[in-house]
Amino acid sequence: MAQKLTIFCYSFVAGVAAAMIMHTGAIPLATVMTLWTLSGACGVLYILFKKTKYSLPLLILTPAFFAAANYYRAVDVSDKNHISHYVDEKFFDRTIITGTVVREPDARDNSTKLTIKPELIEKPAKSGWGVIKSSATLSGKTGFVLVTIYPTIGEFYDTVEYGDKIKVDAALLPPSEMKNPAGFDYGRYLKARGVFAVMYARRTEMVQYLGPGDTDWLTRLAIKLKRRFLLIIRKTMLYPESAFLGGVTLGSRGGVPQKVKMEFQATGVGHVLAVSGLHV
Repeated sequence: MAQKLTIFCYSFVAGVAAAMIMHTGAIPLATVMTLWTLSGACGVLYILFKKTKYSLPLLILTPAFFAAANYYRAVDVSDKNHISHYVDEKFFDRTIITGTVVREPDARDNSTKLTIKPELIEKPAKSGWGVIKSSATLSGKTGFVLVTIYPTIGEFYDTVEYGDKIKVDAALLPPSEMKNPAGFDYGRYLKARGVFAVMYARRTEMVQYLGPGDTDWLTRLAIKLKRRFLLIIRKTMLYPESAFLGGVTLGSRGGVPQKVKMEFQATGVGHVLAVSGLHV
């Protein structure tokens, strides 16, 4: 059973990798549906012929087709409300996004990254402050916006949390693409996580808190429990050991000192600072 589960997991990863290599962008919905159908067919055939020589190929193809279909569904930007259709051309352009923080804020040493589900987008006029040239209400498959905020925005930097509804006034930019052939493709990484635009807020007037948004209660409960566990760790252990334990057990990377991160990376064990890496 363990061997079959290992094959299933590796095949799923291979399916995503194959999809990324063969075609990095979106494909027609009919092709995605075909991949899902093939995955289901292979699954049914595996159940029928699991004691024959065909079981191994079917076990490999079932998750591979399913993973490829899900990857192409994730990078599909054909919806008219998708955020990628509204990105700015220049860094100094302005776009006003109203949306909800739908993932736990990712606190770093000098900034915090917020994943926003956009609900309203407004394009200010270039002439006349406060004049809105156009606006659109977004729904359905919009994609996410990754907003990076800095301590210079004021008090909200320390109080922002999952479920906050906020308004951000800044340039709406596409994620940066890979510039070196052997470099890390940050844009592809974000798109795989459903993020198709980024914003940077460094001043107080660029971010406005509007109140609680419509979020999942189960996620709120999980984050609340995680914070309580982190508080217990910090009360019972000294820093930076408490930050390290929080990182390897709960995935809290923000409190780990930069020096500790660099030492782990230099010794080739930087993956331990992630929950999944610790399990490896």
